[in-house]
Amino acid sequence: ELKSDDKYEITVTGTVYTLQVKNCVITDESVYGFKLGRLGANARLHIETVKIIKKPKDVTALENATVSFELSVSHDTVPIKWFHRNVEIKSSDKYSMISQRKVHKLMLQNISPSDAGEYTAVVGQLECKAKLFVETVHITKTMKSIEVPETKTASFQCEVSHFNVPAVWLKNGVEIEMSQKFKIVVQGKLHQLNIINTSSEDSAEYTFVCGNDRVSATLTVNPILITSMLKDINAEEKDTITFEITVNYEGITYKWLKNGVEIKSTDRCQIRTKKLTHSLAIRNVHFGDAAEYSFVAGKAVSSATLYVEARHIEFRKHIKDIKVVEKKRAIFECEISEPDISVQWMKDGQELQLGDRMKVQRERFVHRLLITSTKMSDAGQYTVVAGGNMSSANLVVEGRDIRIRSVHKDVQVIERQRAVVEFEVNEDDVDARWYKDGIEINFQIEERYQYVVERRIHQMSITETRYNDAGEYTFVAGRNR
Repeated sequence: ELKSDDKYEITVTGTVYTLQVKNCVITDESVYGFKLGRLGANARLHIETVKIIKKPKDVTALENATVSFELSVSHDTVPIKWFHRNVEIKSSDKYSMISQRKVHKLMLQNISPSDAGEYTAVVGQLECKAKLFVETVHITKTMKSIEVPETKTASFQCEVSHFNVPAVWLKNGVEIEMSQKFKIVVQGKLHQLNIINTSSEDSAEYTFVCGNDRVSATLTVNPILITSMLKDINAEEKDTITFEITVNYEGITYKWLKNGVEIKSTDRCQIRTKKLTHSLAIRNVHFGDAAEYSFVAGKAVSSATLYVEARHIEFRKHIKDIKVVEKKRAIFECEISEPDISVQWMKDGQELQLGDRMKVQRERFVHRLLITSTKMSDAGQYTVVAGGNMSSANLVVEGRDIRIRSVHKDVQVIERQRAVVEFEVNEDDVDARWYKDGIEINFQIEERYQYVVERRIHQMSITETRYNDAGEYTFVAGRNR
C-alpha cells in the first residue's frame, strides 16, 4: 500500500482519486492498483529511458571569447543541469542556458583561464562531460626601436601566437586610429604599423597591446638638413638652367615649387635625384619662367630666384577674359609686334600641357590658344609670354544645368564595411567632382576611395570604412550639387 510522501502524492477531489508518482526512474515501472471496498482497478506505468543522442565536445578557445557546449537527448523538454567542478551552474551574465526541444546549450561569455576545466551535463541519472581549454594570446616576436629621416615611412612589426586576434596600437599611451598618417596591416599572426611621411611630431613611444601582453619601442625622426643651398640664376632666352641642392639623407620625399605652387616634371622642366643631390633643370627658358623656385623636404626649405633677360616685344592686342559654358569652345587670341616669333602659353603660372583638347595656332603676328571642349577644371588664369613681355586673362567656365537625383539617401555602415554613395544625372559624359565636408576628394591619393561612372550613374565607394570617413559628401556636376 502506498502512502503520500516525497515520492507519491495521493489526492481526492469529490469522486476523483489521483496518484502522482514523482521523479520517475526505471524501478517505478510496475502495475499500480486502486482498491475501494470491493471495487478495484489496475494500470501499468511504462518508463521510457532518456538517452543522450549527441554528447558535448571539448572546446579550445582564446581568452575573452564566447564558447558553447551542446548536447542532444532522445526526448523533448527534459530537464538538464550543468555543473563546473561539481558546482551547479546558474544563469548569470557569464552563463546562459538555452533549451530548444531536444537540444540543450550552455554558453559562456568573455572566458578567462579560471573558466577552464571539466563541465558536466546531468540528465536524470545520466551524465556526460566535456573540457574547456582556455588559451592566452601572447606576443612571440617583439618590435625594435627605429630611427628614420623626416618624410620616410617608419614601420613597426610584431608577431603574436594566434591568427586574426584583435590588437591595439598606442602612441604615447593614446590609441591610434587608421588615417592618412597611420596604416595598420594584419597578415595572419603578423601585425604592422606604418607611419607615413614622418615628421618630428611622430617621434614618440609606440606600444602594441594584444590580450594581456604589451611591448613598446621608440621612433626617432631625424630632421632633413640642406648641406648646400639653392643659388639665384641669371639667364637669357632659350638657355638651359639647373638649380641644384644637397641634403643629408637619401630616399626622402620632397617637392619643387614655383612661386609657391608645386611643379611636376615635364619634357622641358626635369626633376632629378642622384643620391644626396636634387636638381631642377629647365630647357629653353623664357620670360614666363622667371620666378622664385623652392625646394621643400620635411621642415627644410631653400629658395632662389631665376631672372630671365629677353628682347622686348610689344603686344598690339592683349588676350581678353573669357566666360563660357562647360563643353563649349574657348579661344584666347593676341597680336604681337614681331612676326613668326615662338610664344609660350601658361596656366596659373605653370607650363601648359598641350594635347587634343588644347591646341595653339600661329599666323605671323597673331597667336591663338584653342580649347575645343572646356571642362570645369580649365578655369584659371592664362598667360602668353612673348620675349620679355606677358599678357594674362582669366577663363571662367560655367557649369551646365545638370539635374542630379540621389539614388539613396544617407548611408549608414558598420566600421570596416564598404560604403557606396550614388547619384544619377540627366546627361551622359558629365565631368563631376566629389567633396567631403567641403574639401575636394583626390581619388589619385585616397587609395580607399574609388569613383566609377556607368553612363548616367556616378558612384563613389569607400572600402574598409573608418570612423573619420563619416561626414557630408557633396557631388558637384555642372552648376548644381
